[in-house]
Amino acid sequence: MQAFSDLKQLETLNLSGMQVFQISCCGLLPLSSLTALNLFSSGLKDAEAVQLFRAPSMQLLRSLNLDTRLVSDAAMSAVARLQKLTSLDLFGARVSDRGLRELTKLKELRHLEICSGGITDAGMRLLPSFPDMRNLNFGQNGGIGNGALDALESLPLLEALNLSHTSVSGGGVPALGRVPSLTSLGLHGCSLDAADAAVLRALLPRIFCLGLDFPESRPK
Repeated sequence: MQAFSDLKQLETLNLSGMQVFQISCCGLLPLSSLTALNLFSSGLKDAEAVQLFRAPSMQLLRSLNLDTRLVSDAAMSAVARLQKLTSLDLFGARVSDRGLRELTKLKELRHLEICSGGITDAGMRLLPSFPDMRNLNFGQNGGIGNGALDALESLPLLEALNLSHTSVSGGGVPALGRVPSLTSLGLHGCSLDAADAAVLRALLPRIFCLGLDFPESRPK
């Protein structure tokens, strides 16, 4: 770990695909200037994540990729200590509404991805805690339906939203249409049709990327 200890001015580190438990999280602790850390598919586990993100040397992090199935809700209280985070990728981490509640302490978040299947309408109702959110990916969370889409109105700066492969349906179109800041909306695998798409385009004046799946023609 001498190599890391000599890099105290290092600001960006990509360890994606590496087995961090073999490197030892303790070896990362001297990197007190880090602002961006990528641990995608790194083998990092909850206990190691807690040790790492509670360290004072990690408190400058603004971008963190923890896309790994070995991290769960148990590590989110430690992640929530990183108060300067603006971008957090938990795409494949096993994070549920409980873990998301811990993350509501991160008031500067602008980009958040959680696609583990553990977020529900209850988690959607926590969105007002992220007033600066610009990019939100909650795809593949089947527990998200139409019931809490109104919470999106609390995100006036939201530009990109992915709710693909959730339980959102045509009944949620009016609520989605009340987020006029959206420029990109992903609804692949949801129960919407061409008529819903037309309504969304009419309601969302800035939209340029609208992703849906529906048949070319519908039976009359």
